[in-house]
Amino acid sequence: MPYSWLISSAMMKTAVKSLYTLLPLLIVSCCVPKSGIVPETIIRCDESSVSPIPGDVIKSIDYLILKVPDDVNIAIIDKVLVSGETLFVGDYQTERILSFDRQGNFRGVIDKKGRGPGEYLSVQSFTVDDDYVFILDHFQKSILAYKRESLEFDHKLPMSFGAWDFAALSGGGFIFAYAPMEGNSVTDPALRYRIFVTDQELNIREKYFAYSEKEVDAMSIRHYLSTSGDRIVYGSYADDGFYLFNRSSGELIEKMGFAFSDGISAQEKSQITKLQDGHHTYLDRVPYLSGDRLLVSLTVGNTGNFFLLDTTTNELRINAPNPVGKFFVGVLGSDDTSFIGCFQDKTIYDHLVQNMGFQRAAPDDEAAINSDDAFLVFYRMN
Repeated sequence: MPYSWLISSAMMKTAVKSLYTLLPLLIVSCCVPKSGIVPETIIRCDESSVSPIPGDVIKSIDYLILKVPDDVNIAIIDKVLVSGETLFVGDYQTERILSFDRQGNFRGVIDKKGRGPGEYLSVQSFTVDDDYVFILDHFQKSILAYKRESLEFDHKLPMSFGAWDFAALSGGGFIFAYAPMEGNSVTDPALRYRIFVTDQELNIREKYFAYSEKEVDAMSIRHYLSTSGDRIVYGSYADDGFYLFNRSSGELIEKMGFAFSDGISAQEKSQITKLQDGHHTYLDRVPYLSGDRLLVSLTVGNTGNFFLLDTTTNELRINAPNPVGKFFVGVLGSDDTSFIGCFQDKTIYDHLVQNMGFQRAAPDDEAAINSDDAFLVFYRMN
């Protein structure tokens, strides 16, 4: 299966052991689009592209303890959104959205699973704007809006199309991402697109990346979109590409893709054995953007690692240990100045600090970590 940083603590522990195994030499022959998405710029991953990330790229690593009330537990952190002075944390296992201030103080929780008014059957994804927290309920095929400050239910919007992920546009409206999968065929040709841009009432304004009736993307991934600053990033698992959208208008502004000599086709991706044989390299999740840097997760066989791409020079560098112990682990979000991660388990923190030279938390924060308090890790960038 494709490597994912934070599916479970057990998988994370296994990942730490293999995190620093350098990828095999990547020599490029050509890049053949695997679907209707055609990148305009190709990042060619050859020997010179995968030198280690310099230690001074990360200015500091800061820990933020999340002060969760005793009656509100966090099972696993799946998504982190930063909006102004508020952090929103999605726990898809317990199907809750939690709100914190910048100091980690608890502000509230949306915990409304059910079939009644203002309740959802599932949290497929969530996003925020200046007024609301929105939850995508795939089973009800609808968006539920909760007031941003009070987290009280406000209204519900029906969807005319399917989606796996979404993000709010700062100019009003949304961008939705969908991937065609086995057993989820869309019969209406007008809805066979991977990206929909809508207004606030979910009326479709623009569509991008059409696919054919029988086309199937190999596997479902949880995150297709990430947001930072004035841009939204769409990561295409089908094409090893990423695409930048204007956060205000939803306009597509840049199409970029990776080229691997040992890449894997969309058809091969649908066969799990092809993903497990260790001979293919592919983009396995949406990248995260902070300033002009894009943090990319690539998988070779069963082993995953983070790469940092400078979008001004297209220079790609691999995550690797260094004497000061500043390297990326478990990233789930970003803002203009930082990438944001989570270890989920204090044993992972212990291993990284004691055996890998990772930056230690301050004494009070470490005491909270040792008490199994939930925490985030901020990678502050120079």
